[in-house]
Amino acid sequence: MTKAEVSNDIYISLRDRSTVWNNLPVLPAIFLVGLIVMAVKKIKATMNTRVKGSRLRLAAKKVFEDMGFLVDIVEKTHRFAPIRDCFGVADLIAIKKNSVVLIQVTANRPHTHGQFEEFSREYCGSNVGMQQWVWIDNKGWRVFAYEDGKKIRVPK
Repeated sequence: MTKAEVSNDIYISLRDRSTVWNNLPVLPAIFLVGLIVMAVKKIKATMNTRVKGSRLRLAAKKVFEDMGFLVDIVEKTHRFAPIRDCFGVADLIAIKKNSVVLIQVTANRPHTHGQFEEFSREYCGSNVGMQQWVWIDNKGWRVFAYEDGKKIRVPK
């Protein structure tokens, strides 16, 4: 074959889409399928994480309401919110006569305690408290309270 015949064959095969798809190697097609499956799993995991967070906030809200507090969820959950938590530290605000509690709700691991200790040192006092509620899967709630800039583990 001459160069002209080879280039003409390539041009014809590139014009015919079915020929192009039939000539694709199998490995890139498998790779593309793998990428699609990974993307679907990522989207599903994100949705499950969001649902779990909402479920835990509602569970913590119910616990405080059972203790006689008036509770509101103040976390902004839309995707374009630059700061999602109230004051940057609270998902819930619970109010009872002469007391206000700011609550951060998390799953399985607590947030770093530094920001909560700093917030409690600056703004919390005798009537305002700060707590972090951590839901540990299959174990239940672990509660940390912050007073005067110090972390206190609340026993069950």
